[in-house]
Amino acid sequence: MLASPKIVLLDSGVGGLTICAAIANRLPDADLIMVADSAFFPYGDKTAEQLEERVSTLALSLVKEHKPDILVLACNTATVYALKRVRELVDIPVIGTIPSVKPAARISLTGTVGVLATPGTVQGKYFLDYVAEQAPGANVLLQGTVALVRLPEQKLRGSQPSAEELWASVEALFKQQG
Repeated sequence: MLASPKIVLLDSGVGGLTICAAIANRLPDADLIMVADSAFFPYGDKTAEQLEERVSTLALSLVKEHKPDILVLACNTATVYALKRVRELVDIPVIGTIPSVKPAARISLTGTVGVLATPGTVQGKYFLDYVAEQAPGANVLLQGTVALVRLPEQKLRGSQPSAEELWASVEALFKQQG
C-alpha cells in the first residue's frame, strides 16, 4: 500500500462518509475525495441497467479526472450492480461495499441475521450469491427500504426525522419470521 494514496469514494449520498471516515482513521495521510452523486440519489430505487450505466460512467470520469490510486464504491447498491463493470473499465483497484453478513452470521446467537438495505441491494444477484456463499447456515432476513437512505440526508438538511418515520422504515424486518 502506498504511504499516502489518493482514494476516490463514490456514493449517491452521504452514506459513504462513514466509509470515508473509517479510511481516514486507518490511513490519516491518504488524500480522500468523497463524491456524492446527488443528481441520481438514491441509487437504491433505480434499475440494474440504470445503475450499471450511471456508476460505470461516473467512475470512469472520476478516475480520469482525479487519477486516484484506488476507487471505492462506498455504496452497497452501486457495488451490487456496477462493481464488475467498473473493474473492467479502470486500471486501478476498485473496492466495493456490501452488508457484512458473514461476520454477523458467525456471531449471531440465534442463527438469524437481519439486513436493512436498499431494495436494489437486497434484490441484487451479486448480494444474494454473497449471502448464500458466506452465510449458508444462517437465516438471513432481508428488508429493502430507501427510507434509511433518505432519512440521514433529510437530517443533514436540517429536518429532524421522526421516530415514526424511522420505525416505518424498519418495521417490516421485525415482522419477518426468524
